[in-house]
Amino acid sequence: MLNNKLIVQFLLRETIPPKSKEKDRIYDAVFKAHRDVLSGRFYLPNYCNSKNGSNENSLVIVLYKYITEKKLCNNNMPAKSSDLICYLCKKFPNVEFGAIQKLVNMTLKYLVCLYEFDKPIFRGYKIDSIGYDCPIDSNILNKLGTKHTVWTKMDKKEYLCVQKEIHNKLIENGHDGGNLLFDLINWN
Repeated sequence: MLNNKLIVQFLLRETIPPKSKEKDRIYDAVFKAHRDVLSGRFYLPNYCNSKNGSNENSLVIVLYKYITEKKLCNNNMPAKSSDLICYLCKKFPNVEFGAIQKLVNMTLKYLVCLYEFDKPIFRGYKIDSIGYDCPIDSNILNKLGTKHTVWTKMDKKEYLCVQKEIHNKLIENGHDGGNLLFDLINWN
């Protein structure tokens, strides 16, 4: 008989592959989200050019440090997508907004998934998916069924409009679990 816990661990490692030698799953989540952002690399020159001396993307390092140093908390309250997006937008004002929202929201999505199945690695972290936005990409925009700018060219104003539409769709369908739930329901 196979052990379900071992199967789940295998699936998590394959979904969010370990990148760091130290087995730091938080870095793995941020790096996997970075790889997702790179799907739009041809339209994100500023994101792709924000590298530090080690050739790693600076946003990845800054987001990772923010998460690990603050443990996803601001004044003992769980950080929301908007907190992290605002922080990165201030630190990297020239980087495309669509790239920042996708990096943040995909990171949070991966952290929620990891947290659900491996809570011991998150001692001291407050992960509350209620404050997490749905990552915006072409699949999500198609599921909404309304006209919007592609995620790589999306600005903050339109992003907030899309998040409101997502919230309304969730409420219409009897869901009350934060906008990240829309991604988990509609991802395919």
